[in-house]
Formats: sequence, C-alpha cells, structure tokens
Amino acid sequence: GDGAGRRRERQARAARSLAQALGELKGPFAKAGQFASLRYDVLTPELRSAFATLQDRVAPRPLAEVAAVVEEELGAALAVHFAEVEATPLGTASVAQVHRARLRSGEAVAVKVQFPWLAYSLRADLALARLLLRMLGGRQAWPRHARLFDEFAATLAEELDFEREARVASEIAANLAGDPQVVVPSIHRELSTRRVLVMSYLPAIPIADRAALA
Repeated sequence: GDGAGRRRERQARAARSLAQALGELKGPFAKAGQFASLRYDVLTPELRSAFATLQDRVAPRPLAEVAAVVEEELGAALAVHFAEVEATPLGTASVAQVHRARLRSGEAVAVKVQFPWLAYSLRADLALARLLLRMLGGRQAWPRHARLFDEFAATLAEELDFEREARVASEIAANLAGDPQVVVPSIHRELSTRRVLVMSYLPAIPIADRAALA
C-alpha cells in the first residue's frame, strides 16, 4: 500500500544520506557501504542501489595530498620519477585513488595511492564501524552480522597491503602469460610500496557498464 511505499522511500533517502557520509569518511566506512551494496542476501534493492554509488563515486583527495604520500613512500620528489601526473584521478575508492601519469621514460602508467591516514586509524575505525553495525542491526541479527563484519574486516586488511597486491598481480600475469585474450598490467616494483602501486596504464571499461561492454 501507500504506507509501505512511503516507508521504503524514507529508507532509501536515509540510505542515500548515509552513503554520502560514508563516502566522505572513506576507509572502512566507505568500504562497508560497498560491501553492503553487494549483499543481495541482506539488503533490499533500494538500499543496495543507494550504497552502490560508493563503488565509483567517492569524493577524491587533492593531488597535493596524494603527491605527498608518493614522495614519502619513494623518498624522492615526484618529478624524479614522473614527467607528469594528472590532477584529476581516474577513480577514487574506499582506500585509495588512482591517477594517470607518465614516467620519465614516457611510459603511461596508473598510480594507485593509499589514503595516508588509514594505516594509523584502521583499528579505531573498524571498532567504531563494528559498534555502529551492532547498534543498528539489533541484538537478534548481530551474530550473523558479526560474521559478515569479520569477513569484511579481513578483506580490508588485505586490501591495504599494496605489496601483496603487486605480488598477486605478478603471479596472475605469469599464470596467464600464454593466453592472448587476457592482459594484466605490469607492475613497476621499483616504484611500488605498501601504500603506492605503479602499473602500466591500460584503457578499460568498468565491469558494471553493461552498455559499453555490449
């Protein structure tokens, strides 16, 4: 009835407001919204749709802040390794943003830079996110939500280790080297650290863009 429809709309509006707040907070909070958008077994389509905006519409950080992280990690000014870094990121997600750049050699690369505060605030942020989930989910639903949260927290911890991501990418590239239909960006290990990942730039279509894929 009309009452149920209005209630769903109120929930959707609240979810959109919450998604915006989570995107501004980034880190575990934005990641929790992304995780929720994929839980077809937990949330309604309206709520998933609101949180789905966090998959590719998280507000970016300014280039100066990103450059400071790269320079700290590599121990040199940006110009030592890069001829150019585009100010507008290719994308911004929960734990990092990616900028297109050009090495001194002229090669086009993608530079993935982790938000600088995450390594220090992750433990406290996860504890707060867990508390909020417990308060919002209710006592009866908590055991199930706790299992989902533990799964989410473990995945996030792995995602913050860019050195691990570099190793995995290199392993995947080696395993698929004989398949011409699959191209894996090559990793510049000498320019990659735990918080910075530099790889060859390959134009791509987002997996959710069905029209472009077709």
